[in-house]
Amino acid sequence: MVLATVLTQPQILSLLSLALYLVFVCIIYQGAKKYKEWRFIQEVMELVEGQAERIESDFKILYLTCHNPNFKQLNSAVSEFAGKMAIVLEGPDWFVHKKKVCWRKHHVIAAEQLSQVPIHFRDAMRLYCKRTGKWLGAEEAVQDLQQISSSLDENSG
Repeated sequence: MVLATVLTQPQILSLLSLALYLVFVCIIYQGAKKYKEWRFIQEVMELVEGQAERIESDFKILYLTCHNPNFKQLNSAVSEFAGKMAIVLEGPDWFVHKKKVCWRKHHVIAAEQLSQVPIHFRDAMRLYCKRTGKWLGAEEAVQDLQQISSSLDENSG
């Protein structure tokens, strides 16, 4: 025997309004997330423009925490990267200072210098490519940096 539940019109309207409300909340959340990412990029670019004469068209911004499990792999990829990029580094002051010395050709910025870092960046590593306007994850970032370095080496050699 099958029990059939019949919804009344007020119940259907109530469920429909709840669904629309949830869609609206998701849209607002995604919009706020994108705005914070945009604001983060603008703030980093303002800091870099204050230090550099000009910014490359394919400028990259790397957000990295010293506790990132991919840090060793990224450390070598950043050290070997032939271009310039902004590196927003989250970690102790002594660590940020040490990396500023190691990565002299890049613009190393302590995360504390920025007014806010998007919350969803805290445990992840992100690489932003200005030309494409896309964010890459850890594995993609390492591949991208290595690929660009090898193509720059081929062009210069």
